Amino acid sequence: MLELAYLNQQQLQEIYAQKITSKTNKYYFFESYYDYILQIDKDESKKIQYVSKDAEGNIIGYAGAWVNRTHNIIERAEIINFTEKPKIEGSRDLFDFLEIVLIKKNFRKIMFYVAEENPAARMYERFIDYSEGIGRKVGILKEHYILNDGKKYDVVVFEIFKDKFAEWFNKKFKKAFEK
Repeated sequence: MLELAYLNQQQLQEIYAQKITSKTNKYYFFESYYDYILQIDKDESKKIQYVSKDAEGNIIGYAGAWVNRTHNIIERAEIINFTEKPKIEGSRDLFDFLEIVLIKKNFRKIMFYVAEENPAARMYERFIDYSEGIGRKVGILKEHYILNDGKKYDVVVFEIFKDKFAEWFNKKFKKAFEK
């Protein structure tokens, strides 16, 4: 279940500070240091932010999107999974977040960047390949970031288009979860 990050700041900051240094979140930071506070904006003028919660109300993930209102796009998205293994609720919430950003808030596309060695990069690539052209892998930025382990990482750039996503989401995704 998605909820506004603003309404869950205390719980979000606590889990973020606890989990951000774990190996599973190694690729989240495109920096060579840890920032233990997740900046939560007071409105959606520059950033749209949600948390994903499980059935017990525990935060299991975070999704944020940097808004460029001049070009009506999301310039960057950040997705953090706080669980050791992905949960179905988190996957569903990720698609709901994309629905909010692309369909309900009417941005024409969303771009996001993933370290090539991040297992999520392969998942996003498969999703793009099998979802009837909702987006594309734009390319790879070679040795673009040095992460907190001191190594250089290539970064994969993806984009998802509103019109294609809306068509796919309404035709395929919603039906799968209605059953």
